[in-house]
Amino acid sequence: TLSSSSAASDVYKRQVKVDIFSPAYALQKALAELQARVTLEDPLYTDAELEQKGFEPARIAEGNVEAVVLNTAHSAFAKPDFAAWRAAGVEVVLDGQRLWVPHEVEAADILYLGVGRDASRSREQAAP
Repeated sequence: TLSSSSAASDVYKRQVKVDIFSPAYALQKALAELQARVTLEDPLYTDAELEQKGFEPARIAEGNVEAVVLNTAHSAFAKPDFAAWRAAGVEVVLDGQRLWVPHEVEAADILYLGVGRDASRSREQAAP
């Protein structure tokens, strides 16, 4: 599940409703090719707008989301309730913006993967 949309870093600014050059489109395509059910949550777009752009809207807290990819560091995503996410079924997050504190995510028993961050604790737990 993609948790937000964004535009390329040279064009994009947080809290700006712009989807031109958004990597969310490429993520959606790549994950769909792997047979993943891809949904998107973006606080700047209505569900109807997301559907018009070819995305399936979803809310992490409503369940049916096993993995979250943070693609854009909108302020609405700054301090999520990771325990509630875990209770809703989230098992892993990929923090593509280095927004979240790894130990806060892991304290909720969610595997944390962060771009440019060490995931050694999570890897150790997964080792046989």
